[in-house]
Amino acid sequence: MEQNNYQGALQQPIGSGFNAKSTASEVIKGIDLTGKVAIVTGGGTGIGLETAKVLAGAGATVIVAVRDIEKAEKSLQGIANVELKEIDLINPESIDAFAECFLASGRPLHLLINNAGIMWVPLRRDSRGIESQLAVNYLGQFHLVAKLWPALLKANGARVVNVSSQGHQFAPFNFEDPHFESRDYETLQGYGQSKTASNLFSVELDSRARQFNIRAYAVHPGSVGGTDLAREAPLELFQQMGFLDAKGNMLPEVAASLKTVPQGAATTIWCATSPLLNNIGGVYCEDADIAGLITDSNQPAGADGVQAYSLDKAAARRLWDLSEELTGVKFAIADEQPKSAAAAFKEFLTCVSEGNPEKAASFFAEDGYLEAPYVATFGMPSKFEGHEQIAGSMKGMLQMAPNFHFTSVNILMETPTEVVAEYESEATLANGRPYKMLYMGHITTKDGKITSHREFLNTVPFVEAFFPNGLKDLITQ
Repeated sequence: MEQNNYQGALQQPIGSGFNAKSTASEVIKGIDLTGKVAIVTGGGTGIGLETAKVLAGAGATVIVAVRDIEKAEKSLQGIANVELKEIDLINPESIDAFAECFLASGRPLHLLINNAGIMWVPLRRDSRGIESQLAVNYLGQFHLVAKLWPALLKANGARVVNVSSQGHQFAPFNFEDPHFESRDYETLQGYGQSKTASNLFSVELDSRARQFNIRAYAVHPGSVGGTDLAREAPLELFQQMGFLDAKGNMLPEVAASLKTVPQGAATTIWCATSPLLNNIGGVYCEDADIAGLITDSNQPAGADGVQAYSLDKAAARRLWDLSEELTGVKFAIADEQPKSAAAAFKEFLTCVSEGNPEKAASFFAEDGYLEAPYVATFGMPSKFEGHEQIAGSMKGMLQMAPNFHFTSVNILMETPTEVVAEYESEATLANGRPYKMLYMGHITTKDGKITSHREFLNTVPFVEAFFPNGLKDLITQ
């Protein structure tokens, strides 16, 4: 069953088959995005430009959102399936105008790539008094996702990819003084907390949005050469950090460790398109795979992996509330739309696995029903209508198999109100026999509640588990 990534519960590589040298084109090979719509912020330069090119090359319609339209036009000249729109993430009015323009088109949004960001800047504040790196690198992401939420819902399956950084290891989020009003400004501290915020947002967004088949990811692209992220950084800073020699030349070992731009875009593309992530979200990824978890908060910055503090449940929820306050944007996901059929069904299975029949039955409409035609063959009730009967059937099942639980679920087909799923359970019955079963179910919903759940399975394992003499009990002569 699916779980949240709070505290880094899901932070372990899954064997994607790719690595730090993989390119965006390699990662997307064989994936067709025809009919999909994507937005890439900061898509006019660097890894954003490569991301836009690769998505468009796979058939997606890509809206590239940039501050400098003229510059981006030159970069994207001759590339099909690309539209250019203006946005300035430090300006809330610009974010609103961009989102309103897109929503007015009536199109769904399948992929939102929050790529734009700034780094190594002096202390600046936006019109609200918010430190610029926090405003651009994080609050711009939150504001844009919130405003584009209706289009993400319309896609009936969408992903949000927030470009973070290994730089989150520079600093946790400072809730007491996020705007450097009572502490000295250190640009990497500002950058670090903005990227920690992006990680916290990704894990919380996924937790709240996955019931609508919308998943979120945080991405570390790697240290990438050939971008203009450090355009404002003084030469002395890079010399102090050991990147450049006294003459301003990059040290050979530093140059050898840098990724190319196509390699830097690979993890973004992997998170946006990989089928391996169909049933997992809220994770921090690097080198085109899920990253490992760093549990030592005192470990020096620069190590592979993600700091546990940037996936903390309490901090993620606190930051969500603070973000609504700072942006003035209410992002009440759970209050806006009913659960999708897939989300309602998965939560139902979770409650059954937790041994909570009453709560499981509550996922059904008042007149909803659960039907298992296969048990009618054995003279057992096969249809249960209403909360009381459904809860009663589950109580009876748990008496026969106290540790009954579902181990996996695979959504085969779905719409917002209908789903076909394959799912598996296991248990040890009261008679001592092991019970492991693969089911197929057809589920319909209305207003987020299950109206019908018809379940089918291979009856041979069922008979062998529940009948004293197995299949012999079916023979009456």
